[in-house]
Amino acid sequence: MAGALMILVSIGFPPGQSVVPFETLALGILVIAIIVGAYGLRLASWDSRAKLLEVAAKVDAEISAMKEMLAARTPHSH
Repeated sequence: MAGALMILVSIGFPPGQSVVPFETLALGILVIAIIVGAYGLRLASWDSRAKLLEVAAKVDAEISAMKEMLAARTPHSH
């Protein structure tokens, strides 16, 4: 899409001045593409069961620590 916008600009479209220059739109599209690509790479790095289990174990440990902190703060009502 960014390439198409740049081609349109180079052939003189749109005539006159637009509210938002097509170059700015093209830049925005490229920035969005870079962000989505980086997120995709991060997601693809979890390519094995072992890595997923490692992340799950970290999250479980964090949840356990938070539960212990909550239990220590909450008065016991017996």
